[in-house]
Amino acid sequence: MFWTGALLAAAGCSKEGRPPTADALDGAVPIDPRVPFDARTTPFDAGPGVDVRAPFDAGPGVDARASVDARAPIDARVPTSFGRGFTDLSTPLDGMPSTFLTTPRMVPGEDPEPTVGLLADLDGDGAPEVLFAATQDGPEGRTTVAFRYDATGGLTLLGRLATAERNDRLDLMAVVDLDGDGSQDLVFNRPERELAWGLGGARFGAPSSITTNTSMWAPGYQSLLFDDFDDDGWLDVAFGIAGCCPTCRDVKLMLRDGPRSFADRSDLIAMAPAASSYAMLSATLHDARMLISIGQPCSEQDSPTFYRWQARSPDGFSRLAAFDPTPPDAYIRATDPGMGARDHSLSHWVPMGAAVGDADGDGRIDLAMSLNFFVGIFQDTGAFPLVDHTEQFAKAPSVAMMSGQRMIPWGLALVDLDQDGRLDLFTAHGNDHTAASLPSYFIGPQYSTVHWNAGAMTFTNVTSRIGVGRQGQWRSLSVGDLDRDGDADLVVGSLAENPRVLRNDVSLGHHGFSIRLRGTTSNILGVGATVAVQVAEGQPEQVHVVGSIGSPLLFSTPMVFAGLGAATQASRVRVTWPSGLVQELRNVPAGTMHTLEEPSFIAVAPSGRHLPADGRATATVRVTPRAPDGTLRPDARVEVALAHGAGTITPARWTGTAWEATVTAPSMRGSSVVEVRVDGAAARVRPRLWWD
Repeated sequence: MFWTGALLAAAGCSKEGRPPTADALDGAVPIDPRVPFDARTTPFDAGPGVDVRAPFDAGPGVDARASVDARAPIDARVPTSFGRGFTDLSTPLDGMPSTFLTTPRMVPGEDPEPTVGLLADLDGDGAPEVLFAATQDGPEGRTTVAFRYDATGGLTLLGRLATAERNDRLDLMAVVDLDGDGSQDLVFNRPERELAWGLGGARFGAPSSITTNTSMWAPGYQSLLFDDFDDDGWLDVAFGIAGCCPTCRDVKLMLRDGPRSFADRSDLIAMAPAASSYAMLSATLHDARMLISIGQPCSEQDSPTFYRWQARSPDGFSRLAAFDPTPPDAYIRATDPGMGARDHSLSHWVPMGAAVGDADGDGRIDLAMSLNFFVGIFQDTGAFPLVDHTEQFAKAPSVAMMSGQRMIPWGLALVDLDQDGRLDLFTAHGNDHTAASLPSYFIGPQYSTVHWNAGAMTFTNVTSRIGVGRQGQWRSLSVGDLDRDGDADLVVGSLAENPRVLRNDVSLGHHGFSIRLRGTTSNILGVGATVAVQVAEGQPEQVHVVGSIGSPLLFSTPMVFAGLGAATQASRVRVTWPSGLVQELRNVPAGTMHTLEEPSFIAVAPSGRHLPADGRATATVRVTPRAPDGTLRPDARVEVALAHGAGTITPARWTGTAWEATVTAPSMRGSSVVEVRVDGAAARVRPRLWWD
């Protein structure tokens, strides 16, 4: 059944505009390869008088400092109680003198840098760790610290993350197996030395660069995105620039062209005026595959927010061109009491975060974006432009502070928090950097919000009922399954304090599960896959996408969270992988995290895909067609051809276990693209071979 793991066992620039007012790790594995230690027995830099081994369960209710505006009317269908709601596991960390924070609070005139929190499987054992990273300079430089979670002990400090180089400045943005070797790699928020390759067991090599021409760039990145942008089955990376400069492009696109090498193909993006890219997201809206790069324009001209993939050119690469799916009469282009009359593109509203998901349950993917100063939400009804439902957030008094000023939304997610089968909206709010230099922009402490999905693209604010209303300044958002119980846990990054780790303890009698993917033919994260969940035979499917969150400052490991309501298992889960392979699972149990591995489909030998351009070297393409249940299909009709580039290829032949074709190298350097067809349908992954 191809089930792995425990499946059956269980920044940047300031925004424009005036402040508006509202209407009415295994403990035996060393983290630092130079200083092995066992976190179960050795306290690590905890400071005097701090017990980092104490349970981090703050109990039910909202933090005492929280003050949530509950003036908004509550839909009668909304549960009167969400049980314990969310439990903040971070509270005891606030007293740790060894933390990396140097500015204790956010006040006018001060300019603290953001902190981020990640849920990521640092050591590859299937259990996520909690990582806190600072982007500011402390006494020991920029720092990332790691914690392990267990149900009885809460969060246990493992130690400071380190690479093989001393004096690291580890302003972490992502943990991902970028080269597919089974070890997690680290990606940092800086040009020239962005990446430390994993050595296994939560150990990492010295930081190195995967980009080029970094001298022409601003000092750092504040967004990044992983996807298979050229459809060759390998994971690529895009960096978003932090800040504005005359020679900068807002996105740097790096395509993997070897086992551990990347080529700068930013030329594939047709850029308009540059922008400071706050967050990035890949999404297919209606019939358009898009790269969404959101942020603040660097000039008076608006910058594109959406780039649509165009048809492949003769070199075998697709190209990106600006495209706006939002309607011309959208609320953002109408008169708003907080901003005045505007007639600009989406970028004029300085979006800060993005999320996609089937918000209305019709099987189509909808879009949410954090705008200046409310959430914009757009519905796919089967044609472009998308339908605007933003007004419900723009005019809601419940997104304002008691002073009447609106909060500024940053990271957000469309995710089923209460497992009722509908995607809810979580939004982090906080000041931007303008508040530090211009006191009139300082809004004061803000809070994250949860809007419960009432159906039909309507959302009701339930923040005061669900326990996420701690006051502070919040920005980044990581969503994962910390305790592997199947529901969505959150880590919210901040300004000038520790990120908050929010464990989902919502209790309504509902059930659900989480899913993460591991691609083999497809990119290793399964970004771009769709997961259709049918709770019971004959019921409509829930449609989820893998890679649904674009957060400032970090990359949230892609996962799917399916709410089943009262059911304890899903009748069917159907995964459509980016390769085009369809995989079906039956009677999938709730209450746990599942890891699904893509059945072997297309494989290339040698796996590094580089051969000499000598007219003699050969590569083998092996195709294993499968039925949705994973069984081999010997009756399938398989064709393998070169869709681009030189060289020759033999017709595919059946070996008894798979189809194989042999590619012979040309006598000139270059690359070739292999296309596979099964029963006449082209696979969506087209491996590229390089001739050296």
